Amino acid sequence: MLCAFARDNRNGRSRLLLLCILAMASPARAGQSVGDVTPNTAVDTGTLGKGQGLGIFNDPDFLVVPIPISNPTIGSGAALAGAMLFKTDAQSSSSMIGAATFRTSNGSWGGGAVASFAFDEDRYRAKLSLGYADILYDFYGVGQAAVEKGRFISINQGGDLVQASFQTRIAPHLYAGLQARYMNIKTAFNLPDLAGTLLDNGGPLSKIDDLLNTVGLVATYDSRNRDYSPNAGQLIDGEIDFGSHNFIQSNGFTRTTADYNRYDALNDDLVLASHGSLCMANGSVPIFDLCLFGSSNDLRGYAVGKYQDKAMFTEQEELRWHAFWRIGFVAFAGIGSVAPSADRFGDILASAGVGMRFLASKDYGINVGIDGAVTKEGDKAFYIQVGEAF
Repeated sequence: MLCAFARDNRNGRSRLLLLCILAMASPARAGQSVGDVTPNTAVDTGTLGKGQGLGIFNDPDFLVVPIPISNPTIGSGAALAGAMLFKTDAQSSSSMIGAATFRTSNGSWGGGAVASFAFDEDRYRAKLSLGYADILYDFYGVGQAAVEKGRFISINQGGDLVQASFQTRIAPHLYAGLQARYMNIKTAFNLPDLAGTLLDNGGPLSKIDDLLNTVGLVATYDSRNRDYSPNAGQLIDGEIDFGSHNFIQSNGFTRTTADYNRYDALNDDLVLASHGSLCMANGSVPIFDLCLFGSSNDLRGYAVGKYQDKAMFTEQEELRWHAFWRIGFVAFAGIGSVAPSADRFGDILASAGVGMRFLASKDYGINVGIDGAVTKEGDKAFYIQVGEAF
């Protein structure tokens, strides 16, 4: 999972780099591991009755690791992440509590914590995330045509986030619920005159202060055979958020996203993972809540801040091969585009690459990996991450 600001990766697209390291510590939208891993059986699910366990923190697995960072948006650096994975009862999906902090070569830094719980025989799922980050990156303007002009500004974006969600099972594999988010973000531009032009402000623009609140509906269909190392099943996430600036101002906005993941075992050591996403935003959308190409690994190779607009689609395929011991390799390719609306997609962006994996947590199937990607424009990027891209 790569870095992005305002949403975690399981129940929504990450927005611009705040929960970067939390995503590393908690591979919530995790994909197939390098091996065929069976979860730890410290809690013997075969002998427990429905809802039974040894307490709240059953079958715990701890992961504390220093993580090198390599990302085309924020540069290189290091993070320290820690997480405890556990089950609240034998029938529920995995739960997790984690925290992390990071700093990179371009001066970006941040930290935060996340807690995710599945309980009552997987009938309910709840998540709470909070953190602070100060991020520096390059912004080219809104729309694909803005990149062709070759103009960009440096953005310093800092602030805090609190987000909570709660879902209940309404049918086999299907969950629905509510989520809410609070953000206080300050954005500063190094070139006010150019910032005003890129954002069509009608004059110089030196800073933007955003106090944002969103409430939304969220739904998840999850038929994966394992939480963190699936080789069969599907994971579908959909959400619609309604946002307001400074609590009660009339310049509100909506943001709708949908993600589709599918996992197919080609043989015992080879898995094909597929991922598609769609994003649409309307109204007075803050720049960090636009559909950001390159966030959440859509697509690897593209830096966040280069392509963004009010609509985006992506499609990716990734082949995951368990080679030997805890070592694996991946090969991936994808396409996508951004546009002012979903009916105006034009030029197609594309990237491809390869990566290597090391199975860091055998009990839960969590990988540490490095990926190299190249875009159709010839840009190259390397990523070091915990968990899979999707």
